[in-house]
Amino acid sequence: MPDGSLWPKISVIIPNYNYGQFIEETIRSILLQGYPNLECIIIDGASTDNSVEIIKNYEPWLTYWTSEKDKGQSDAINKGMKKSSGEILSWICSDDIFQKDVLQKVAIKFKETPDCHFLTGDGYYFTGINNVLHYIKGAEYKLIDLLDYDLDKYLPQPSVFFSRIAWQDCGPLSLKADYTMDLELWFKIRSRYYLYYLPCTIAGLRFHDFSKVSSKNIHFTKAVRKLMLEKIKLAPAYLWPYYLMRWNSFYSKYLFYTARKGLIIGFFWTGKLFILSLCYSPFEFIRSFKTHFTIRTIKRNVKVCFRNKINLFKIKN
Repeated sequence: MPDGSLWPKISVIIPNYNYGQFIEETIRSILLQGYPNLECIIIDGASTDNSVEIIKNYEPWLTYWTSEKDKGQSDAINKGMKKSSGEILSWICSDDIFQKDVLQKVAIKFKETPDCHFLTGDGYYFTGINNVLHYIKGAEYKLIDLLDYDLDKYLPQPSVFFSRIAWQDCGPLSLKADYTMDLELWFKIRSRYYLYYLPCTIAGLRFHDFSKVSSKNIHFTKAVRKLMLEKIKLAPAYLWPYYLMRWNSFYSKYLFYTARKGLIIGFFWTGKLFILSLCYSPFEFIRSFKTHFTIRTIKRNVKVCFRNKINLFKIKN
C-alpha cells in the first residue's frame, strides 16, 4: 500500500461454461493487474469446448481451478467463494474484462474507508474491440434507487466489490435465480451496508448474442421484472402503481421486440408474444408499433423476409 502497509487480499471468482473464445482475455485482464495479493479462482462447469486447455495454460498463476458439472452459474460462484480467503470479494463472468490497475484502486478505497463493505464503480457494454455500446455511470445509490434498474440506476456486476463480512451476512447466491442472482444479492447487501462509489471505469461487459443480458433474451427481462415487482414494497405504497406500470411497460417493450424479430424470419408463435405485449402495457405496445411498423420499416422487413425465404429455397435445392 502507499502507506507501507500490506495490500488486502482480493479474491476474484471466474465462473465459466463453454466461453473458450472469451475466457483468456478475462483471465489476462485479472492477472496483468499486477496486484500483489490476489486470489484468482476459476470454476468451470465441465465445458466441452477449449476452455480447459486455456485454463491449464494459466494454472501456475491461479489459486485454484476445477472443471466439473455444477447446478449453474450461481452454484459455480458459491463454490468459488467457499475456496476463497480474501478480505475483498468479487466475481467476473468469463466474457467480461477488468480495466488496468483497478484492483489497486479498489484496495485503496477499502483501506481508506474502514466501514466500506460494498463498492461500485463505472462500467460499459462493448462488442468486439473498442466498440463501446453503452457507458454505465455509478453512484452511491440508496436501496430504493435499485428499483430504477431500467433507468440506468443499476450496478454493473463486474464493477462491484464487497467484503467477506458482507458475503457472510448476505450470501450465498440463490440457485433459483439464474438471471437475477446478482440483483438479489445487491438488494440484500444494500439493505445492511452503505454503497460507496469509486469514480473510475472498473470493468467492461461484453455484449453478444449468447450473453444472459442480451436484449434478445426475453427470459432475462421477465426475471428482472419479476424481481423488481417483488421489491416494490421497498418504495412508499403510493408509488406501487407507478412501478407496476413502468415494469409492465419494460417487459411489454421486450416482448414486442422479440415478436418483431421473429416475424421477420417467419415464426408463427410471434402472434402470442404480440398479444402478451399488448396485455402487459397497451400504451407501450402502441408506441412500439408506431416506432417499428412505419411504412419504411414494413418495406424493409418484407424485403428481409422475402430474401430469407429465397435463401432457404436455395439451400433446400
